[in-house]
Amino acid sequence: MSEKVIKVLVNQIIEKIETENLLPWQKPWSASQFQQKNYATGNVYQGFNQFVTAIQGYKNTGWVTLNQVRKMKANILEGQFKKSTSIAFWKKRNIFEKNEETGKNEIVGFYFRPVRFYNVWNIEQTDIEPEKIETEKTDIETSDIVSSFLKNDGKLRLNHGGDQAYYSPKRDTIVIPEKRTFHSPEGYHATLFHELIHATGHESRLNRKTLTNFSSFGDHDYSQEELIAEIGACVLCSIAGIQNNINNSASYLAGWIKKLKEEPSILLKASSQSQKAVDLITD
Repeated sequence: MSEKVIKVLVNQIIEKIETENLLPWQKPWSASQFQQKNYATGNVYQGFNQFVTAIQGYKNTGWVTLNQVRKMKANILEGQFKKSTSIAFWKKRNIFEKNEETGKNEIVGFYFRPVRFYNVWNIEQTDIEPEKIETEKTDIETSDIVSSFLKNDGKLRLNHGGDQAYYSPKRDTIVIPEKRTFHSPEGYHATLFHELIHATGHESRLNRKTLTNFSSFGDHDYSQEELIAEIGACVLCSIAGIQNNINNSASYLAGWIKKLKEEPSILLKASSQSQKAVDLITD
């Protein structure tokens, strides 16, 4: 059941890439874009559900199910019923290992698995009159995000120079070219955020296996780690109020479509891991 659910959830992302010729996690977002929530309960979406609703591009961050629309005695607008967004219902699964001393299976961890999906509609797709809420400007200086994280972490180093940007787990160091060598300040900040997300996977932080187990470019862990960094960097750009326009080649887009079709679960895992990385940096 869960494999079918994953395919349904990810296929809507693939369709978006094919129709817009743009990776949806690379669009210029506003800072509030990644605060999507259920309008009726106020519960903020997490992981993939946050990601898939955010990329729809609605100004309103509230979402409702069909049952909630009916309970409000409201309606979905004409022509919008088939334009719903599918999100996942997650169930906790325990991980067991046999205790060699007692001979009994013991819980050593857990993970969440999507067991079904359901459709939601943005408030803008309904005739619900949204509450008028005064929103404060939440843009944060990029330097504040980076410097605060470096100061609080105390171990990660940032070096400027050379002509390549990368994160070295062995030296726990981000290396990035001088800001003046970039075509735009936005490009510099987006690149720095990308490497900063990679750095959160260090064994002393989130100990993300896609980083610590990395063996060669193009393998499974590399692809997932790059997706985590891409999504996370775009979220940080939105928090900082940065719009970084990215023009991807047709082959690059086709590569991601192929990867998502072959391994749909990679996007669900990456969106969840990227949120943990962003939370670590901004908390």
